[in-house]
Amino acid sequence: MSELRFYTDPAHHPFQVGNGPKGALLIHGFAGTPGELRGLADHLVSSGFTAEAILLPGFGPDIINLPRVNRTHWLATAEESWTRIRHNHRPTILVGHSMGSSLAMHLAATRPPDLLVLVAPFWRFHTFLGSLLPVAKYLIRNVGPIGNINFQNRQVRHELQRMLPDADLDDPQVLEMLRRRLRLPVASLEELRQVGAAAYRLAPRIKGHVLIIQGRSDLAVAVEDTRRLLRRFCGPITYHEIEADHRVIRGESPDFPLLAEIIMTTIQRELGPKYQGG
Repeated sequence: MSELRFYTDPAHHPFQVGNGPKGALLIHGFAGTPGELRGLADHLVSSGFTAEAILLPGFGPDIINLPRVNRTHWLATAEESWTRIRHNHRPTILVGHSMGSSLAMHLAATRPPDLLVLVAPFWRFHTFLGSLLPVAKYLIRNVGPIGNINFQNRQVRHELQRMLPDADLDDPQVLEMLRRRLRLPVASLEELRQVGAAAYRLAPRIKGHVLIIQGRSDLAVAVEDTRRLLRRFCGPITYHEIEADHRVIRGESPDFPLLAEIIMTTIQRELGPKYQGG
């Protein structure tokens, strides 16, 4: 295996499903793909939505180009789709997961949806790493996030198989190559930090209804940080903490049915009877 071929399954490509009058934009997180949002999109379609999930530049099959991408590219892609959805559909909802929540907050501050849904909303690193990034990006080009990883861990293997479906994870040579070659650009982490910090500053400008769902077992977005973010909003908020981890947005997660139920129930309640049933 001389090359790393990332996310070759078409499930990771951007998609639009449904043809209902209501519109939804779904935004994945850092290192995520639209495929993680397919389950939620199907629920929305069954309720009369046209649902679109975008692929942010530098992720999915394009992840090899992540070092060439910055937050302006992510925002531009999200803004283009959101502008089109708001022009063609009513009502509209905006859904973000993790970093996708930060981008959704950027959009909602100036072009509000009828409902903003934030799942595990990232706005800062809750470790010492975050404070180092503004300087570290000039000193360290890459970090190797899997240097000491346990390739026998079932969840690790599952994630790597999603990312690199052609890789033989039982081949020692392949595993050694992954340890040496998989790197995460520090500059990209700094872009992520800045997107989150700006979203935190923008939160008071978001006046519409916000639904926030946070998993108590989430190791990527701390519960304490989400509770702190809650206090930044000035409009009405519905907040749910559930027993789930960061992968709750995925249809295969055992906690996804509860997430979908919360989102669909909130949509029906907040958007009103005149919007139900398409």
